[in-house]
Amino acid sequence: MATDLPELDSTTVEVSALLDSPGATRPVDLRVGVPKGFEIPLATLGDVVTISGQLDALVDGVLLRGAVRVDATTRCALCLTELTTDEIRADVAELFTEPSTAEEPEDVEEGYEVVDGTIDVDALIRDALAAAADPSPRCRPDCAGLCPTCGIDRNTGSCACSEELIDDRWAVLETLELDT
Repeated sequence: MATDLPELDSTTVEVSALLDSPGATRPVDLRVGVPKGFEIPLATLGDVVTISGQLDALVDGVLLRGAVRVDATTRCALCLTELTTDEIRADVAELFTEPSTAEEPEDVEEGYEVVDGTIDVDALIRDALAAAADPSPRCRPDCAGLCPTCGIDRNTGSCACSEELIDDRWAVLETLELDT
């Protein structure tokens, strides 16, 4: 069965040669699949994530500098209108270090690790794209959104629904009679 999907690289990158050569650099150009189970609210992600940049060998580990990109189609947060297909792009500069042998938990640094001479960019992709995505995309600055009662798109029409919304948890207070 043939597929139209491009052949993708693995999310792991061999860096053992860089670990022994502080000051060395190597270009990185990966095309990997979107991490399994990764979603961005109000966005439909493309099939391919690209990472382009450079790997720099440092005394403390390997620094990945570059850009993470994925095509995405987003929806307006207010009216759910599909917006044009665009890309989500994040510039990254992340250090991958070898696991610490420290006995004390406070000596252990959080971050990305080099494991058996390789780095796995899966977590980096998740972190970078989640931070770069617009949490509340809008079709236009003055979007009126959807009516919360009937669901009509207020940008294209109007409805006779009441604007006054009472939280059901407070509705019993409407029956309260106070002396004035």
